[in-house]
Amino acid sequence: MTNEAARTLEQLAARWRRRWALAAFALMVAVAAAALTWEVKGLIAAGALLAVGGILAWLRPRVDAERIARHLDRAHPSLEESAGLLLIPPGGLTALERLQRGRAERAFDTLPLDRPLPERATRSLWLCATATAMSAAIPLVFPVGATRPPLTADRAEIPSALAIGSIDLTITDPAYLGGRTHHASADAEAFEGSNLVFDVALAHATASWFVTTDGDSFPLSAGQRVRIDADRSFLYQVVATADTARTAGEWHRVTVLPDRPPALTVVRPDERTILPSTRPWNVPVEILASDDHGIATVRLLATITTGSGEDVRFREDTLPFAARESRGSGLLLRTTLDLAALGMGPGDELYLSAQALDARRPVPNEGRSATLFISITDTAQMMEAEFDGLAIDRMPDYFRSQRQIIIDTEKLLAERPHLAVAEFRRRSNDIGIDQQLLRLRYSEMVGDEVY
Repeated sequence: MTNEAARTLEQLAARWRRRWALAAFALMVAVAAAALTWEVKGLIAAGALLAVGGILAWLRPRVDAERIARHLDRAHPSLEESAGLLLIPPGGLTALERLQRGRAERAFDTLPLDRPLPERATRSLWLCATATAMSAAIPLVFPVGATRPPLTADRAEIPSALAIGSIDLTITDPAYLGGRTHHASADAEAFEGSNLVFDVALAHATASWFVTTDGDSFPLSAGQRVRIDADRSFLYQVVATADTARTAGEWHRVTVLPDRPPALTVVRPDERTILPSTRPWNVPVEILASDDHGIATVRLLATITTGSGEDVRFREDTLPFAARESRGSGLLLRTTLDLAALGMGPGDELYLSAQALDARRPVPNEGRSATLFISITDTAQMMEAEFDGLAIDRMPDYFRSQRQIIIDTEKLLAERPHLAVAEFRRRSNDIGIDQQLLRLRYSEMVGDEVY
């Protein structure tokens, strides 16, 4: 009897699983039928079936003999909540449990052969399958395609033969690049600043628009063209309507090639050059410059510092290059600086960088090289000595000059309400340059490794 009751509970669990699987299969078939009758696209229909299958697998109740026993305990009070004892071998029970197990066996034998199972989940699946099947039958009873134009030989006579034809793109380069005009279809590349003219062929369209990914929308009418200035890359699409019909063309790309700033590389001298205190103070300079469309102007920017402590003075100047040589797609710029002719002497310093401007209009691109540090040794500086027990105040010049910058900054902030915006920005920039030059000048003293 013991094995018989346990086998019966296992059979009931297996029967429930078969019923649930049958209901799940019916739901999957109903979903497939609905996708077919509603003419859902293949990929979407397949995705829906996979989604339904995944949900069913995730929600499937775990029903085994123990759960069936608990269900029977709730459905039949005569089992006295002891149906679970039927699954335990008698050898593993106490005397009281064996007595109760016997009473449960006798009550189990009196149950009807078609014992009720937990059908709540199965009934829910059948309801979902029925509802889905009914929705699949709707297009069969009430054909939704009845309002569509019939696919017959007279289709050409239907006024909704809406079509988007070819796209002709006229590209005019910027004037500083020659202003050349060339044509392209759909996808194209254009230099930054080019003028783009789109001419779209449309058939049987009552309204149409030229739409871009930048959020622009330009209406199109018969003979009308779309004009755009190329400042960055974008995608575009043509949309047309005729009565209730609507069609959209494919997305196309216009790639805008930016005009990049010149690149400058210092060939010589080194980033830090220290000259002896005796003349001549001649420094050869070589700069390699390149640009994607050619360089219009090049020059050297020089900042000369003289004096020390709070008496540091800055002077700015621009210097030309003496010679230009073509090197591949770039230029090799050369000149020799005579520091004495620039008014420099022992202890003075020169901060030098190269600047190049290209031919871009209306605002040219600017490129700058790294800043070079050139100084002349000052032999008039006092020798330092160490004296035990003697305190010597040797505040670095950096800190005394820094104090002057702080004074200038406080003065500028106090005068700010009375200054024009341009003047305030100019003086702020000058103070910033002074701060940077002082940092470069005394970088070794304060342990800064950035030159």
